[in-house]
Amino acid sequence: MNMNVILLALIFFFFMWTMCFAQNTPEDFLSVHNEAREEVGVGPLSWNHTLEAYAQRYANERIPDCNLEHSMGPYGENIAEGYGDMKGSDAVKFWLTEKPNYDYHSNSCVNDECLHYTQIVWRDSVHVGCARAKCNNHWEFVIYSYDPPGNIEGQRLVIVGHVAYAQDSQQDYLDAHDAARSEVGVPNLSWDDTVAAYAQNYANQRKGDCQLVHSGGQYGENLAWSSGDLSGTAAVQLWVDEKQYYDYNSNSCASGQVCGHYTQVVWRNSVRLGCAKVTCDNNAGTFIICSYDPAGLVIVGHVAYAQDSQQDYLDAHNAARSEVGVPNLSWDDTVAAYAQNYANQRKGDCQLVHSNGQYGENIAGGSGDFSGTVAVKLWVDEKQYYDYNSNSCASGQVCGHYTQVIWRDSIRLGCAKVTCDNNAGTFIICSYDPPGNIIGQKPY
Repeated sequence: MNMNVILLALIFFFFMWTMCFAQNTPEDFLSVHNEAREEVGVGPLSWNHTLEAYAQRYANERIPDCNLEHSMGPYGENIAEGYGDMKGSDAVKFWLTEKPNYDYHSNSCVNDECLHYTQIVWRDSVHVGCARAKCNNHWEFVIYSYDPPGNIEGQRLVIVGHVAYAQDSQQDYLDAHDAARSEVGVPNLSWDDTVAAYAQNYANQRKGDCQLVHSGGQYGENLAWSSGDLSGTAAVQLWVDEKQYYDYNSNSCASGQVCGHYTQVVWRNSVRLGCAKVTCDNNAGTFIICSYDPAGLVIVGHVAYAQDSQQDYLDAHNAARSEVGVPNLSWDDTVAAYAQNYANQRKGDCQLVHSNGQYGENIAGGSGDFSGTVAVKLWVDEKQYYDYNSNSCASGQVCGHYTQVIWRDSIRLGCAKVTCDNNAGTFIICSYDPPGNIIGQKPY
């Protein structure tokens, strides 16, 4: 049978899942699936011990590393991992939050991921089996296997590549740039195949590691990376959002802020554009590059950063905490030493990989040099996505970095920053003691 099955993985970051659960029976797994299926008029799933055995065998294989790698077997599959003792039904509940992202009429995802959800409600999938395993790093690996598999290309509820990629065309890149340029009276860019070929060649070189390392070539350059699928227009929007930090009169970025990506976007003398996007190996994310000819201004290090002291980290955190009436954090040398030790370990690759240690943790990375206060601001900016009443993030959004920043019971802070090897960017980590983001508890 010739079918292309789209498999999905989801990581429940440490800040999202840290509490013990006891409900892991087949009835629990089935009920949460079948409630969702009933809502769309799809028949219930039944438990299958063959699928359960298959899932358990594969979960056991993941014990040494807990990597979110699919089994590539004959069944449909949703996988997840989380720190702590995570119950399988909560993985399903999280996947069901993708429902608003699925548009039935266009048979596509909108705004964000939806394929975990479509596998759950796939009509032709009638059997399910689930398993869990405690990994050597103390994370929990969860796998659901479905038979027959869902998300078959060419059938209803198929979304090729997770999202319909309508915002990665030449015109999409041009429109996103030119909208920003028109705001400041700068002529439009034109697409250049030579520049685009350069961008594609370099993107292909980065496919193996997804590192935000500049090419060092003859063109101006903006880079972006996401752990998921990032559209070209979304990447451009990230760069354009730096506009707020650029002061035209002084021709400089606000203290502690980055604005060089924006200034390249609107650089008058840059008239030709070429962009490229690749999905990195091992589902390591999306790498996007836009190249500009002639090159625009290169701001070395973007700005002079002086905001990396203990007090700067504390001030940035405590300003956010004071807004919600939470006591200030205090600096702790032991926690800071832990953070510095782990930052040093990441210096060689600058990967946004958590330490999985005893502390709460927020990490950030950037292609240039950015300050600790900027990193904290990135986390605090998630405030808009946190709803206190439901104690949850808005659908398709992340807010766990913010809730860790303001977690009342976290009282000690330690942070560290390193410049990665080969000028590959900046890695920043803040560690919190005691850790926050305990499921079932509100931050304050």
